[in-house]
Amino acid sequence: MDLLEFLQSLQLVTVYWIVLGAGFFLLAFAFLLGGIFDFGDDGSMLPAICLFMVIFGAMGILGLYLFNLGSGGSVVLAAGSGTVGSLVFYLAIWKGLKSRESSLADHREDLVGETAEVSIPIGPKSLGQITYTTPSGRNSAPARSADGSAIEQGEIVEIIRYHGTTFLVRALRASEAPGSIERKKEQ
Repeated sequence: MDLLEFLQSLQLVTVYWIVLGAGFFLLAFAFLLGGIFDFGDDGSMLPAICLFMVIFGAMGILGLYLFNLGSGGSVVLAAGSGTVGSLVFYLAIWKGLKSRESSLADHREDLVGETAEVSIPIGPKSLGQITYTTPSGRNSAPARSADGSAIEQGEIVEIIRYHGTTFLVRALRASEAPGSIERKKEQ
């Protein structure tokens, strides 16, 4: 049995239930990952896509059984409702929440060139952690050595760039560290 025959053998209501269930599953999975790993924290459209699936499935079922629209009408209702619902959610709610959140948070690009302290040692080929201070408070983030060298805990580093949530840093010599005696003499 090929894919076309399989899809034709499915009843439309089964498709709606599958899409509805998959949307709920993916939405729950995305929020679980978001709470643990900051998944989707960049304003991705994954929640809106999942919400579209949920609304599409639910409205398709309602169109078939509650409104007696038939196959074509229920598909139009499901697609229209899913599109409008997920767009409203994404533009009005999700983007609004993310813009408020990002106005309170510090932007990673503002940290390039700033100094931080190594709080968990950075190995030659492994991640460590840096701690830095911004106007919103003290923060920590994963870091990797830009040149591949090991950096010990407590050393002062300069943030060179970032990739996602991981910073690339380089160890500062004693004369480059903020507050060092040699640096104060130069000023």
